[in-house]
Amino acid sequence: MAEGPLMGKRVPALFVRQVGPHERGILRELARRAPDARLVNRARVVLLSRKGKRVAEIADLLDIGKFFVEFWIHRFDEEGVEGLRDRERPGRPRAADKAFEKRLLELVASEPQKIDPECPFTVWTVDRLLLRMAHEGFPSVSDDTVRRVLHRHEFAFLRPKLDLKHKQNRREKREFLQRLAAAKRGWQPIPA
Repeated sequence: MAEGPLMGKRVPALFVRQVGPHERGILRELARRAPDARLVNRARVVLLSRKGKRVAEIADLLDIGKFFVEFWIHRFDEEGVEGLRDRERPGRPRAADKAFEKRLLELVASEPQKIDPECPFTVWTVDRLLLRMAHEGFPSVSDDTVRRVLHRHEFAFLRPKLDLKHKQNRREKREFLQRLAAAKRGWQPIPA
């Protein structure tokens, strides 16, 4: 037992409750491969406590505060492995909800002129997507929110490559390329 900060009382060292083999396996997996670094640290706190490490030792090993170590040990004792995950946080609901994401992805997969025949553009930009979403009654979001949604779904925005193929005469181009190939073979001057 250690000396407590108040009135010299001795406070028992804090250790995690007994952990069964199933929970231990889940904790080890989280400590190795959890997608969130915070969840990795929380699982490590529990595993280190289970091995008999004291709160101060765990805090030093993981470079976190003692308060956090104590908090996650208590949370695990009360709620198990699920208690280590982040909870929903209060606040305003997300503007880019599932319906917003679904419609945004539908727009990106289509051509602007098929959605709105009067649209003069052939490619989407973030600003055009925001304008279209607002026109359809979706809430206003930032351009970064649109980019994050598209990035999460592995869309990448590239600048449209402009060319003049639609203004070229195919027959004249083919004849020119044939003359060019012949000139390279025989080093003849290129007729105009």
